[in-house]
Amino acid sequence: MLISAINELIITEKVDFVLKGSKGKTTLEKICIGSNSFNVIKKIKGAALLIIPVELEYKVARKIAFATYFKRTYYNNYQA
Repeated sequence: MLISAINELIITEKVDFVLKGSKGKTTLEKICIGSNSFNVIKKIKGAALLIIPVELEYKVARKIAFATYFKRTYYNNYQA
């Protein structure tokens, strides 16, 4: 249900980028990622994905890189 909702929003809202929080509950998930995040990685379609762990200490980003194969169109929906 989460995956289909995300994929539907990507299409209807022309989303280019998905940001998802992660807070694993088991020891294995603390080392890797949670099962929900893993499923999103496997099944999300049409948008870049960034998963942020809950333990991450916030620091202002000075530079951000965006890697792409240029195999899809990216929309600029932002108004300056």
